[in-house]
Amino acid sequence: MKFKNNNQRFTRTQNSTKSGFFNFFNNQKSKFKQNSSGRVNLVGGFTLVETLVAIAIFASSVTALISITARGINDNVFVKNKLIAGYLAQEGVELIIHMRDSAAVRSSGSSGTAWAEFLSEANGIGNCYSNGIDPLNTCTIDSSVVPYTASPCTDAECPPLQFDSDTGTYVYFGSPDSMFTRTISVVPVPEGNSVSREVFVKSEVSWRQGSKTHTTSYDYNLFDWVSR
Repeated sequence: MKFKNNNQRFTRTQNSTKSGFFNFFNNQKSKFKQNSSGRVNLVGGFTLVETLVAIAIFASSVTALISITARGINDNVFVKNKLIAGYLAQEGVELIIHMRDSAAVRSSGSSGTAWAEFLSEANGIGNCYSNGIDPLNTCTIDSSVVPYTASPCTDAECPPLQFDSDTGTYVYFGSPDSMFTRTISVVPVPEGNSVSREVFVKSEVSWRQGSKTHTTSYDYNLFDWVSR
């Protein structure tokens, strides 16, 4: 009788084990579906959490890519504007040099006369010239108007340069305002008690890009080469 009960318990254990195995196999098999071509398709898909994580990773990658691209474009625009500003600043100094040389030609190389005319307001840079004591005088010079004339800036505020799309040059009349503003100043370099025969010329160009104002300048020491 005892042997029979043990045999029955062993038979039930075997049946239970077989039942558990076949249930597990059927559950795994139900996740796959075989189509008419013989290929096995996975019935189960991504969970909601997995989908959200994938979307978050993709969105982060796209955002980073857009940010890098925008930064690159902004840097390219800044380099272009800085290059233009540098040329405009150098042009301001070259205009002053041209006015000095023109004064020397008009005075036939007379010592002292050419330099005095160069510093005058009528034919020279008087509106840009400061004696080093009074507030700094600033001026503008239009490269499209010959002979060149120095026009004073009001309250040290110079008007913006205008871009002439027909000639590709920057002027002060007849064209839309550009983003660039050029300020030219000239101060004497002291030479003891004698009359200064040297001036310090500074041409500064500023422009606004985004929320910042950028500046670049070009400096030059100019001499009275006629009397030296």
